[in-house]
Amino acid sequence: MGSGWVKQIVLIAAIVFAACAAIASEYAGMRVAFMALKPLTTILIIALFWQLANGLGSIELRVMFGALCLCLLGDTLLLFDALFVFGLTAFLFAHLGFIVVFARAYGLRLSWFPTLVIGSAAVGYFSLLFPHLGVLTVPVAVYLSVIISMVLCAVGMASYSGSAVARGVALGAIVFAISDSVIAYNKFLQPVWWSSLVILSFYWLAMTLLAMLVPPLLKQAHIERGSRL
Repeated sequence: MGSGWVKQIVLIAAIVFAACAAIASEYAGMRVAFMALKPLTTILIIALFWQLANGLGSIELRVMFGALCLCLLGDTLLLFDALFVFGLTAFLFAHLGFIVVFARAYGLRLSWFPTLVIGSAAVGYFSLLFPHLGVLTVPVAVYLSVIISMVLCAVGMASYSGSAVARGVALGAIVFAISDSVIAYNKFLQPVWWSSLVILSFYWLAMTLLAMLVPPLLKQAHIERGSRL
């Protein structure tokens, strides 16, 4: 086992430990610990991406790194309720970054059946949220449109590629959207005790999948483009 694999395993173990500690501190009411551990977990995921990407040698990797850093910014801003819209904006631009990465890998690919199902679910969920959004109606609508577009691009890319790596990236995108849907449910519809557990665990699972799988996805797409020349 090479040193690279050892570093990756250590980073993954650290991510799991930090994530569990962050969730535990949130439920224990240890606010200061949670405010430190939440961004730390995301920083560790970014470090894992850096390790797997071997630096930022391409435009796609740089965009991906920027998108992950925007997620870190969003993490930090969402620690404060008054900065909710700013946190939402940071994540919105992060999702736009993910879309750019997917598009540069395989082009903007959409599969009609997943688009119909996911789009219908998004419209139905927004109609459920709509009466409770108030002044946040437009920001939430814009954000929902962008994250659903990101999911549709990832799913379409997976359908087009058919590879396990692309399917893993699509799974990460879907899990990310589930995490955000629970945030919306907890904030606008009804607070539930399990929200932090689902939101944080799904969010960090999604981020880890994207961080681990986007570098090989880009390499795979590059090889496939070369074989078609």
